[in-house]
Amino acid sequence: MAADCISIIYNQNQQLTDWVCQGLNIDTSWLNRYMTLGVQYHGKTIAALIYHDIKPTQELSWTIYSIDKHWCTKKVIKEFMRIAFEVFKCRRINLLVTVNNTTCLNFVSRLGFQIEGRLREYREDGQDCYILSLLKSENKYK
Repeated sequence: MAADCISIIYNQNQQLTDWVCQGLNIDTSWLNRYMTLGVQYHGKTIAALIYHDIKPTQELSWTIYSIDKHWCTKKVIKEFMRIAFEVFKCRRINLLVTVNNTTCLNFVSRLGFQIEGRLREYREDGQDCYILSLLKSENKYK
């Protein structure tokens, strides 16, 4: 089973954070107060999540990058949520999704994220983004 071959790794030397930013074609200068977790499948990194703009007991934001769908298991999602809501004790998780990225929008909606608003011409290329959030009380991965 694919889930048996999945492991979560913690960023120890900036390598995962750099991998995410390279994959998204962005630099790391925007990051502040962050932590990165990676997901490996058969020992190969296939996804990573950056927790950033961390305000413990209040909120944090997610940036996710993946190259393989196998990363998305209940075990992984549950751990990502646990860190946000139990380790950082946040009330909410925020994320931004470009409005035409329907695959990502569908995915995060299934996780329980809700659209709160639209940031017009937000991206460097002028694309609009939705801001989405998930409240601790809405987390179904406990």
